[in-house]
Amino acid sequence: MIVELKRAAWRPWLLMLLAVPTLALALDLTITDRAITGWVLDVLHAPEELKADLTRGPEAREDGHGLTHQGSSESRADWIWGGFMWVAGALLLFWSFNELTASRTVLSADDDGLRLQVGSAQGTDVLLSWDQVESIRSTIDDSELGPAPVLEVTLTGPTWVPTEPSNARWDGHRLLVAATDWETPVHEAAGVLQAMHERARLRAAAEPGDEA
Repeated sequence: MIVELKRAAWRPWLLMLLAVPTLALALDLTITDRAITGWVLDVLHAPEELKADLTRGPEAREDGHGLTHQGSSESRADWIWGGFMWVAGALLLFWSFNELTASRTVLSADDDGLRLQVGSAQGTDVLLSWDQVESIRSTIDDSELGPAPVLEVTLTGPTWVPTEPSNARWDGHRLLVAATDWETPVHEAAGVLQAMHERARLRAAAEPGDEA
């Protein structure tokens, strides 16, 4: 029996959806002079007063030559915010493509044990044989970002899992694997994995020992 658990696909698409308006806003602030904002407001049939406020450019001199002191400040602010949006949008786009092309497998299990994507490098798996596992269950971890679902794997001794694992953390002999974005709810996954662990334990107990 082979079980494979994957990360849900919604996160990279969400990042891409966030990247598109961020880059559009950056373009509008630095190049198109709020033309995109005006088009969006036209499509939404926004009030003319709101459209005038949101599409107003930097204040120009009355003679039409250059910008006022206030207008120069507004123009600099537009470029600063536009630059920030370019960087943020590019990072979101990079992360989304990286997530879409990377393997979504977070865990696999077979008769030999568990293979967890908790290596020091992202996407590197570590094998935990069943005789190294004491128990498996789902729980809630009170992390710095708040309560989050995790797969708790209690181990019986040393393993190849690094001291600072990827997408997981140590709590004594317990390895807490982040499961926030798994396709399969962690409590369902934990039930299947615990059953596989119990079956491996019974199989090992039934095997005849080595004769002296």
